[in-house]
Amino acid sequence: MNRFPFKKLPQVSVALLLLPMLAFTPWPNQQWDQWLQPLQGWTMQNTASSPLQVHLSQPFYASGDTVRFAAYVTADALAQPEGETSLVQVEVRGLKPEHSRSYQFALKEGVAQGAIPLADSLPAGEYEMVTYAASAPRNQTSTVLRILGPVQLEMADAQTLGLSTLQVQAYPEGGSLVAGAEGLVAVQVTGSAFLEMNGKVLDGANKTVATFKTDAMGKALVKLTPATAQTHKVQVIDAQGRTTTTVMPVIASGIALQVNPVSPTQVRVRVQPNLEWTKVAGSKEVLVSFMTAGAPVQSQKISLTTNTPQEITFQNSALGQTGQVVVLNSAGKVEASRTLYLPTTASTLVALKTDRQRYGRREKVTVTFTGPASATLSMAVQNQNYASTPEAMEWEMRKLPVSFKLQEQVTAQMPVPTDTAQETIGAKRGVVVDASGKPLPGATIMFMGEEEAGTIILNAQQDGSFVLSDPNFTATSRLIYDVLQLGKRVDRARVQWQAASVQKVSRFKAPLVHTHQEKLYLQQAAQRKLLSRAFTSLRPAPANTSSLPSPLDPESIGAPDRAFDLTKYVAFKNVEEVIKEVLPITSIVNTPQGREPRIFSLDLNTTFKEHPLFIVNGYPTFNTQWVLQLPGDQLEKIGLYYSTARLRRIGQMARNGVISITTLNKELHPDTFKDDRTFSWDGVAPVLAFKAPAYEVSAQERVPDFRSLMYWSPSVKLDAKGQATVSFYTSDDVGPFVITVKGRNAAGQLVSQTHTFHVAAAL
Repeated sequence: MNRFPFKKLPQVSVALLLLPMLAFTPWPNQQWDQWLQPLQGWTMQNTASSPLQVHLSQPFYASGDTVRFAAYVTADALAQPEGETSLVQVEVRGLKPEHSRSYQFALKEGVAQGAIPLADSLPAGEYEMVTYAASAPRNQTSTVLRILGPVQLEMADAQTLGLSTLQVQAYPEGGSLVAGAEGLVAVQVTGSAFLEMNGKVLDGANKTVATFKTDAMGKALVKLTPATAQTHKVQVIDAQGRTTTTVMPVIASGIALQVNPVSPTQVRVRVQPNLEWTKVAGSKEVLVSFMTAGAPVQSQKISLTTNTPQEITFQNSALGQTGQVVVLNSAGKVEASRTLYLPTTASTLVALKTDRQRYGRREKVTVTFTGPASATLSMAVQNQNYASTPEAMEWEMRKLPVSFKLQEQVTAQMPVPTDTAQETIGAKRGVVVDASGKPLPGATIMFMGEEEAGTIILNAQQDGSFVLSDPNFTATSRLIYDVLQLGKRVDRARVQWQAASVQKVSRFKAPLVHTHQEKLYLQQAAQRKLLSRAFTSLRPAPANTSSLPSPLDPESIGAPDRAFDLTKYVAFKNVEEVIKEVLPITSIVNTPQGREPRIFSLDLNTTFKEHPLFIVNGYPTFNTQWVLQLPGDQLEKIGLYYSTARLRRIGQMARNGVISITTLNKELHPDTFKDDRTFSWDGVAPVLAFKAPAYEVSAQERVPDFRSLMYWSPSVKLDAKGQATVSFYTSDDVGPFVITVKGRNAAGQLVSQTHTFHVAAAL
C-alpha cells in the first residue's frame, strides 16, 4: 500500500474525522466507495513520533491521590533541535474546563519528574494528560488518566462495590460470539478469596463445549466455535462448592474478530464471517480500521465472500496507549470491535532482581539494577491487583467497549494549535496602552521578577498586543513590569490583561465503568480513610484553601541596608511622612504622576532616576500613591535597600532601590493594592517527594500501613557500569507485588522491565 502525498493529508483527515460517526450514520450502498475511496492504500498518518514517553506511578487514581510521573525525552526528540528544552508542560484536561489544570516541570538530563495532587471532590472520568516540551507544543504525548472519583466510607464494605458475591463475567472478543465462527472469550471471576477454580462453557442443550481453569487473579481465555445460534452459558465452581453462571448470546449472522498484538509495533487482526452473513444480500466488503486516540490511523477494505478467515497486520507507533480495531460493513454498521493495550517497546531492557523472592510485612527489600550505563529510570512498586503491567492493562482493555463519540468531542472542543509556541498553557495575554488607553504599537514591555526568576523583554505587536509565555522563565514569583518606547520609560503606561481562554477538556467522553481492579483499589482507599479516624498520624493535613500568591521569601530578599522599628516612634501621618522624617538618603519629589520617593545610591554616587520598588508584607508593588498614603498607625517596620549587592540579590525589579514595609495587619495582600503592574507567575511546579516509612527498628508503633503505592522513585540513576541499588520497606499489605521500571539510556532509547515478588503475613 502506498503512502498518500503530504499535500493530500487535509482531505484525508476530513474523512478520518468522520469515520467514528459511521456507526450512527447509515448510507446507501452506492455511497460506499465514495466515502472509502480516500482511505484506499492508507497506511499511516505522516506524523512525527512522540518526543516524550510518560511513566505514571499507577494505572488509575482515586480523587485525593497524587499523580506521580516521569517523562522521558526519546531518541528521536534528541536528534531534533526543538527537542532541546529545559521545561516540560503538562496539561491535565478534565471533563469540564473547571476540572482542567496546567503545570510546568523542569527537564533535567532528558527527564522531567513531577507530582500532581488531585482534589478530593474530583469527579470520576477518563481525564487526558497531555505532555510536551514547552519549546515544541505541537509534538504532544497524550495519556489517559483514569480518575475513579471520590472515596466514600461505605466503599470499605465489599458488598457496596459488589466484591463479596461470587460472580463470573464473560467478554467475547469483538463484542459477540458468532455461530459457526471461531471466537475467543475472556472470563473473569470475582467475589472469592481464592479465584483459581474450574469452569466450563455449556451450549443451548447444556452440553459442555469447552473447559477452562482460571488463574490466581480469576482470569481465563477460552477459545470455542459455537455450532448454533443458541445462548451459551459460562459456569464456574469454587473450592466451597459454590456455583455461579453467566450467559453469552450467540448471533446467527455476523463477523468474528480476534486481535493479537504480536509485538509493540504490530497488531494482527483476524476477521471471519459465518456462512449466514455471506448469504445476506448486499455488499460483502467491510472496512477494518485501526484507531488510536479516537481517530483512525490505518484502514483497509477487504471482501468477505466466504467464511474463510482473513488476516491483516497493522503497523503501530502509538506505544504505551490504548487502541481500537473496528469492523464496519457497507451499511455503516459496526460488525465487531475490540479495545487493546499497545505496550511500550523494550528494545533495550534493564535487568532487575530483588535480594529475596518472598518477604514478610515491614521488611526491607533491596533491588539491584543492571542495564545501560548512565541510564535514568523510574520505579513504581504496587500490589499486583493495582499494578499497571502490560498484561494487566491488556486484560482490562479486552473488557472495554469502543466509544465512537471521541473524535466528535475533539472537533468541537480542541482547537488546532497555531504555528507559534504562544499557545502554551499558562500564558498571559495583554495589550499595552498609554495613559489615555490608546494601544502602544511596538512598545517594549520589561517583566522583572526575583533574581531566580530573571527578566523577560517583549515587543508588542502593531495593535499593542503581546503574549507572555517564555519557556525559560520558570521561577514562581511576583512580577513587576515597565513599559519602554524608544529606550525611555512611558509614564503611566499600563497593561490591560485579557481574560484567559477556556481551558481544554479531555477528548475521552465515555462514562467510566470501574473494573474489578479499580473496585479493589477504592475499597482499600475507603479502609484507609476509616483507619485515619482511629490513628491521628494517618489523618491528612488540612487542605490549603488560600488562592493568594505566596509572598517573597525573606531569606531570598535578604536583610535591608537600614531598618527601623516604627513602634518606637510617635505615630506618623502616613508612609510619605515616614520617608521624609525617618529614612536616610531618601527624598520625596514632584512628578507628573504625583509625589514619588527617590533613593540615593552610595555605590553609584547618584540618585536613582525612577521611584523604588515597594515590598508590603512580602508582596512587591509599584503602586506608589497607594503606599505613600498608608496610615502611619498601621505600620510596624520599614526597611531601606540601596546597596548594589543587596539590590542585585532581589533582581531587576529592584534596580531603583527598595522600600520594604511591614504592617501591623498581616492580612494585607495584593488584592488591596489595586496594582496591575504587579502580578503572579506560577513558574515551575514544586517537586513533592514520595514519603515511605523506614522500619529499621523492632519497636514500632503499630499504625496500620496499607499505602496504595508501596514505593515510587522517579530518578534511579545507573552508574558508569550500568548498576544501581534501591531499598524500600514492605507495608502491612500481603500478596504478589510488581516492580515496574521505565526509563531511557544516555542515547535516548527507552527501556522497561517488570519484576514480581511476594509478601506474606508471616514467613
